[in-house]
Amino acid sequence: MIQKVQAAGFVSGGNQEHADVVVKNNNTIDPPEKQEFIASILLARDATSADKPAPTPELIKAAGLSDSRALQALIEDERDRVPIVSGAKGGYWVADVNTPEGRADIARCATTLMRRGAKTIGTGRKLRRFLGVLPGQEVLGDSDGAEE
Repeated sequence: MIQKVQAAGFVSGGNQEHADVVVKNNNTIDPPEKQEFIASILLARDATSADKPAPTPELIKAAGLSDSRALQALIEDERDRVPIVSGAKGGYWVADVNTPEGRADIARCATTLMRRGAKTIGTGRKLRRFLGVLPGQEVLGDSDGAEE
């Protein structure tokens, strides 16, 4: 099932703009023509530094989304094209790659996300030990799946 919803973005001067957003049956959301939907909301709210991030609940409401997972999915997609970063105190903003502060924000966010990912992988490995699966064991064996 694919449905279109109206998402609100706020622009300076108090005017409100709407954009069609496509919600697919797998709960992913694609802005039309892969435009930078969340980035445009962040920029309209002047969320351009760690000093003035847009809070997550505010972004969810402005984008017309139901939860933070949908917001995270959109941000993850847009990060291919726009440096959207998050801070330790919460909130998101578009970092300026042409300033030392913006580059430092990007580096901090990247480091945090990479450490979080490494920690998650480590936790998964720990849990596999309870199944009797050793690291690398799942790739051993012949073509019919039998282990040696």
